[in-house]
Amino acid sequence: PTLKSGATTIISATGSQYAEVRLAADPGAGTQSISVADASGLEAGDLIIIYDDTPWNPWDDGWYPKVKTGEMHRVTSVSGTTITIEDPLINSYASSKSARVQFIRPVSLTVDGIEIVGANNKGGYTGISLRYTADSVIQNCHITNAGNRGIMVMDCYETLITKNVIEGSEKEGYGYGVDVHQTS
Repeated sequence: PTLKSGATTIISATGSQYAEVRLAADPGAGTQSISVADASGLEAGDLIIIYDDTPWNPWDDGWYPKVKTGEMHRVTSVSGTTITIEDPLINSYASSKSARVQFIRPVSLTVDGIEIVGANNKGGYTGISLRYTADSVIQNCHITNAGNRGIMVMDCYETLITKNVIEGSEKEGYGYGVDVHQTS
């Protein structure tokens, strides 16, 4: 099938970031348990983003001054205010560095074997946009004339993008085939 559209984004899937809480204790690197002030609403299968004010790149020369250290994990269980995650933390996080945990209720999308034709190869168009998703797949697609980006993935977990052809993402200064932000 072929989707032709003049819409700014042709296919979009977005979960929700529904809470942000403080830590109750500072977790160290390697732990899979995180204590927070309030875990209300969080469920197994949800995602968390844990971060603090530690600069993402300590050798930054001014290009990324607002980018902080953080990581995304899948929740395996919640007991009271203790969150257990699937994989160990890579870094330590500290309340003294304004550490926070965001709760995300992800959605999942599979796009397989379609053709997407955007309105203009130099405009601000996106073929497929994913945000706050988990276990999504984009494969065997042909995307043309999505001027800004063929595929955008932001704040997503375990996304597979394979065997796609992207042509005509030629917006001056942007023009990405696949644009990935803050994603595992």
